[in-house]
Amino acid sequence: MLATANPPAKTSFADLARQIGDRLRDDSRVTDVQVPDMENDWCSPGTIFPSPADDHGLITGHDEMKRLCFNEAISFRIEVPAKNQRLVSEGDEIPTQYRVLWDGVTILVTWTAPSDEPIPRSGGHVASDILRGALEKVNLQLYVQGCSPECKHEFAHTDIRFIKGQEGQKVVKYSTGRWTKEVEATYPPTESDPADKVSVDLSLIAEQFAHLKNRGRRILEMEQDGRSSLSRLMATNLRRAEISLLPWYSRPVQLWKFRGWRRQSRRLISRVWATLGNIERLRREWDQARFAFDSRAAKRGRAKLFELDYADEVDRVSSFDPDLMRSAVQEAGDRLDNRALLLVTGIGAVAGAIAGGIVGGIAGNGF
Repeated sequence: MLATANPPAKTSFADLARQIGDRLRDDSRVTDVQVPDMENDWCSPGTIFPSPADDHGLITGHDEMKRLCFNEAISFRIEVPAKNQRLVSEGDEIPTQYRVLWDGVTILVTWTAPSDEPIPRSGGHVASDILRGALEKVNLQLYVQGCSPECKHEFAHTDIRFIKGQEGQKVVKYSTGRWTKEVEATYPPTESDPADKVSVDLSLIAEQFAHLKNRGRRILEMEQDGRSSLSRLMATNLRRAEISLLPWYSRPVQLWKFRGWRRQSRRLISRVWATLGNIERLRREWDQARFAFDSRAAKRGRAKLFELDYADEVDRVSSFDPDLMRSAVQEAGDRLDNRALLLVTGIGAVAGAIAGGIVGGIAGNGF
């Protein structure tokens, strides 16, 4: 899934599409470009979060980027020798001619492939290289929403093989393919190029999936950050408690090493609370995105296209229970506050005793 980030605020979608088209034409590997007349009212802006995120971004969300989705796909054809393309999987027979449809969020790269062989995993990656270069020339950047930050495969892990349907068929239907990680898209026989029909059919659902995937990845990173902060907080409390078990002559040195531990503990407590609040906010967005996606994906077998990239992450996000983290940080905060209260009360009692002794001394001397 591909998305552009940080589109210029004062540029219309139509103008931006034309600029991207012009930059694509500048690339010698591109043989044809078709840019539809975009309707600004039907183009949709949105936001995405990069992954992996930095520590500050997880708390403040300052790294949130704008993305765009055109109401129609930009179409371009490319021709690139196999030797000039990335080899993703050893032994692949890499195609040299492609047709690409891209609407700002979803890219569909098509080519002719033998019917008796699996689709090569290396095919199509050159399209994202070309698109990335064109976007950079108009001060945009390409963000690839992978299945995980470590994955280098720039497409969904399920490929589509087009199959011409029977007479009278009106819509695209999807079914499990002959080869592993392939889905067959049976299209109406009246279509001259099935890529156009499939692109329109998948545009909205793919956008919803990209949004679901993006929010889910952010939630998992925030959960990991929150658990890490909580673990450091618990470790600090444990090491502080162990000091009391040391010989009395060793304690001052260890206490000196732990100077500033209260400030550090309060910072970690605040970070965990901020993390829980952010997760709660994004979890609501994620729930809405999942409902919208599930409702559409169930129709005509389209869910098969996303199964490999869907299940694991959705299970992890939906099973996350913040109660344990919340109760642990609540207890740590209460202990810290109680200790501070006891310390202040003790100082007040000592001060009161000293003041009482002075007053008593003064009274005893007849003043």
